[in-house]
Amino acid sequence: GALPFDDDNLRQLLEKVKKGIFHIPHFVPADCQQLLRGMIETDPHKRLT
Repeated sequence: GALPFDDDNLRQLLEKVKKGIFHIPHFVPADCQQLLRGMIETDPHKRLT
């Protein structure tokens, strides 16, 4: 497995977390990708609970 956010530069890593910038591998099924995006949504009103 891998962490959703990764960067060697701490400042860039924190920006990725704040902006919700992450990569999901292409082999992950579409429904799982949608679930992951919903759980990592930066807007708390749109985030899955």
